[in-house]
Amino acid sequence: MADSGKKNGAIIELKVKYIRTTPVLSVTPDTPVQSALDIMLQERKSGLPVVDEGGELVGMISEFDLLILLLQSTEEQRPDARVAEFMTTEVETIDEDASIPDAARRFWTKPIRRLPVVRDGQLVGIITRRDIIRVIRDLRRDADASEWTGDLEAGDTCLMDLV
Repeated sequence: MADSGKKNGAIIELKVKYIRTTPVLSVTPDTPVQSALDIMLQERKSGLPVVDEGGELVGMISEFDLLILLLQSTEEQRPDARVAEFMTTEVETIDEDASIPDAARRFWTKPIRRLPVVRDGQLVGIITRRDIIRVIRDLRRDADASEWTGDLEAGDTCLMDLV
């Protein structure tokens, strides 16, 4: 996990860019499905971002997508299957400058496990529900959790209100 930006007890901005994982393990639309499956199993990932040649996010391939493929066909029937055929193209993303409370709300209100982190459409990281859980745990352990106020606007809920 990257440095959170907390310096000498100063109030920090709780932003996604401080907790994102980078570099991101990803595949391309032309990646064979079997290769994506092997990567996911070997690296213990429940999903992978799919990026084009320019690094722009074009989809996600998840365990769920692959489970559907595996249940509907055998490898012998689809040896040439590519990620593009099975990936989800409508992907929820989050900007790297978004607040961690915003990310927490998205995980809380939507059935997603990961959020690709983008900057100008380019994939620059990924955060997971586990990352948010880790931040909340760390905040609860922090003796002076009141310092962690985030960069919220009037009427927003602070992260500590979510926990």
